Amino acid sequence: MPLWLGLAAASARAESTARFPEAPLTAPPPPSGAPAKDAARWTSLTGASVLVERATRLEAEGRLPEALAAYTEAIRLDGTDGAAILALARLRLRLNDVREGERLLTVATRFAEVAAAAHGERGLLREAQGRATEALLDLEQAFALATDDRVVAASLTNLYVQRRAWVAALAVQRLLLAETRDPALSQEAAVRIRALSLLAGPLDLVKTSTGDKAFTRRSLSRLAR
Repeated sequence: MPLWLGLAAASARAESTARFPEAPLTAPPPPSGAPAKDAARWTSLTGASVLVERATRLEAEGRLPEALAAYTEAIRLDGTDGAAILALARLRLRLNDVREGERLLTVATRFAEVAAAAHGERGLLREAQGRATEALLDLEQAFALATDDRVVAASLTNLYVQRRAWVAALAVQRLLLAETRDPALSQEAAVRIRALSLLAGPLDLVKTSTGDKAFTRRSLSRLAR
């Protein structure tokens, strides 16, 4: 789990709503001769890009209030940059502003390029806060978008196991095993699959012979328990 997420979860009940001064905008001028409307749009997009680069550098240097201001201004100029919105969400959580961080993660889920990460991180945050049902929905969506995400797969499997949903947990691990190219992750998934298969028993369709006439009756009986 990323360090920022652990810090955010630990501070979930002590949310900060601090705001910082905005950074000044310095953007290159638009091309000469451009129509006024296009020039204004060009200035906004270019200025936003400059500010995102600046914010990334400031965050790496540990100058978090300045980075926060730069990200905020960048998104004000260009509200279609999903990556910048996700970066701002992470920074808000890093600063223990959990409420605003979660709100920004929600916004980021609407952008295809970062939807998997946003759903996954919001799911992990909600899981850490004990909001298991909401977390499950987020993690399912995240895993559907990125089936090779080790952290999401592990958390989603654990939530299914807590609900004794062995078949669903098996499906996650088998898909992870099929998608990953990491030998260590493959071995880890294989171990989990063997354990979950034992727990699933006759409900594990991969291991159960469909030629067994009593299979349907036993499976329905097991589900009814």
